[in-house]
Parts: sequence; structure tokens; C-alpha cells
Amino acid sequence: MVGAFVPVFLKDRSKHAAGAGVAVKTAKLMADAGFPEAFIVLADENGSVKERTQNAGRITSSMGLSNDEWKIFGEGAGFVAGQVKEKTGLRTVFHHHCAGYIETPDEVDNLTAFTDPELVGLVLDMGHYMFVGGNPLEALKKHRTRICISTSRTAILKLP
Repeated sequence: MVGAFVPVFLKDRSKHAAGAGVAVKTAKLMADAGFPEAFIVLADENGSVKERTQNAGRITSSMGLSNDEWKIFGEGAGFVAGQVKEKTGLRTVFHHHCAGYIETPDEVDNLTAFTDPELVGLVLDMGHYMFVGGNPLEALKKHRTRICISTSRTAILKLP
């Protein structure tokens, strides 16, 4: 087992504690099952915002987060990841996805700007990135220090 998907509506500060609880519970299950190198795959609660869902793949900046909302989103991702690391030792990576607030290349860039690289890594989903008009090779180069991959049950690597 490499990881487990945990969606949290990070735009809403009131959802952060409950999301962290689910993430920690999930991480403990993985660690207790003998997968101490697994990671939590954190994501927005995709499909929960009608406008974003109906326009998946065609998101405009007006459908995105305000600067204050970005701060809340980043704080939430950091809080969840921090709780997972503190209570289980497992790492957290973020998965950008269509119909969520982290979909477009600019939103992936903002996510990395508003989160601590020591807490929140990145799962680069090249298919989703390309679907929304991004160039996956450019993203790979741009975010290489945040992208986490696992080559085995016992190794999580960061690309050089």
C-alpha cells in the first residue's frame, strides 16, 4: 500500500479539524498494517462546488479562491499534514483534481506557494494537468522538489 485518499473541503476552516481527524485515523491504519512509508493523499472535496463541477476542465480565474481563501486553504492543508506527521510520522501529498479548487496550473502553483514543502508534497496527475490545458513536462520541471513518488513499499523519493 502506497497511500490512501482523504478529501477535505479545505476552503472552509470549520472543516479542517474533522478532516485532520479522518486523515490521522487513516494514516494510523496504514502504519499499523505495516506500511510506515505510505502517505496520505490529501485532496479538495472535489465535486462539492456546483460551479467548479459543471466547468471542470474549463475553470476561469473568477471561479477560483480569493487571496484570503487561499490562506485558509493553505492553512488547512498544512494543519492536516502537520497532524498526520506529528501523530503517525507519515507524509502527506496533495492530489490536484478536476472539479476541485486545485485544478488548473495556476491553482497548483498557488497550492505550492501557500503550503510548507516540508509538510505538503504533490502528486502530479499528468492526465488531469493536461486535461485543464497544462503541460505536464513543464509542471514536472517546475514542481520537481514537491513531487513525491514511491518506488517500493519502503521508499518514498523526491525527484532531484
